[in-house]
Amino acid sequence: MSDLVREYRETMHADVLRLWARDAVAELSRLSALVASRDKDAERWRALLRCARIRMQGSAGFDPETGERREYSYLTRKDEPSTAGWVHFGAEFWSVYPGAEDPNPATRWGTIALTALADDVLLKEAALPAPPVSQLKDTTNADK
Repeated sequence: MSDLVREYRETMHADVLRLWARDAVAELSRLSALVASRDKDAERWRALLRCARIRMQGSAGFDPETGERREYSYLTRKDEPSTAGWVHFGAEFWSVYPGAEDPNPATRWGTIALTALADDVLLKEAALPAPPVSQLKDTTNADK
């Protein structure tokens, strides 16, 4: 092999490695931002569940004690296990509750309601066909 060919190969190899390294760094940076965004989402979720007080105003579509999905059957006139309907609730959220810790069991009901709602949204989304990649929303900068 001539020296010229050897030098060309070595140069090309070095260029390919530089391009690969640049792309790898860019991808790692993108993934790092995505992980940071997901971590922030998880922190927000846990903070919401730790609210000092959740004053519930009513709910439907789940058992307020267990979070199990329930649906009222007009045929049997009873709540029955189901994932066909929806989860609904009304509530007030307090970041700080004046005075002592809230003894109101509605706060527990509220955390169960939030979890039931999130689980139901995930269940409904899983049943949908996946959108084309071009339609996916980038949420990595959602908190800006």
